[in-house]
Amino acid sequence: MIKNTLELVKVLTDRDTKNLSQKGLKLPEECGELSKNILPYEGAAGTFNRFIQKEKIADNCVDTILVALSIAYSLGYSDDELAAIMLK
Repeated sequence: MIKNTLELVKVLTDRDTKNLSQKGLKLPEECGELSKNILPYEGAAGTFNRFIQKEKIADNCVDTILVALSIAYSLGYSDDELAAIMLK
């Protein structure tokens, strides 16, 4: 399943019209959404008016991962190369 998912990300990366800079700016946007949902999940001061389920945080994590993978694939990295970098 993981292999098929990564192949789909590669296909979508090839179809994506955003350039590397735009993808680079998309990544902190996704990180911001993740942070925005973690704070009320943990009950941080000033966030009591929002209730967030952990599934929303997982969705934000996946969005962040997908953008980061798209950036790496745009640079021509293979799955094996990315795995080696992760292990390093």
